[in-house]
Amino acid sequence: SPGVAVGASIRYVYGRIDTYVASPTVAFDAGVRVVGPAGLIFGGAIRNLGAGQKFINARASLPVEVRGGVSRSFLKSRLLVAADLAYRPVLGRVSFGVGVEGAPIRALRLRAGYAVDPASGVASARGLRAGIGLVFRPLRVDYAFSSYGRLGFTHQMGITWSR
Repeated sequence: SPGVAVGASIRYVYGRIDTYVASPTVAFDAGVRVVGPAGLIFGGAIRNLGAGQKFINARASLPVEVRGGVSRSFLKSRLLVAADLAYRPVLGRVSFGVGVEGAPIRALRLRAGYAVDPASGVASARGLRAGIGLVFRPLRVDYAFSSYGRLGFTHQMGITWSR
């Protein structure tokens, strides 16, 4: 159907700490995207399905995550507003996030958001997210920055080639 898209991926998972190596495993992801009424787009995904890893003498589950969200574009698709909810059954935790993406010019995307994990306590700057994207069809380059409080920062980069 034109308003529905589905996808899946498979990953090889390998872990190592110093000289200790975890047993490799395979993780699966699956998702769906549905275009709804009034320009709303709904999405859902399940990530990290797999057998887990054995590390030394203990087996650890993969961090399974079930996620759902909704977004809508405004200003002739130059502004995107989104919200999502995630459940992590292994931890028994729910988190949510909100974000915006602006396109001041055709090839540039500026992003900002905030993620909240109620189980972590008081909200702070650790939930801040920011990013930038450059679009030169069919190539897209994305960068994202996230704060994790005392744990520090993460930087993520992606390169996408699509038809």
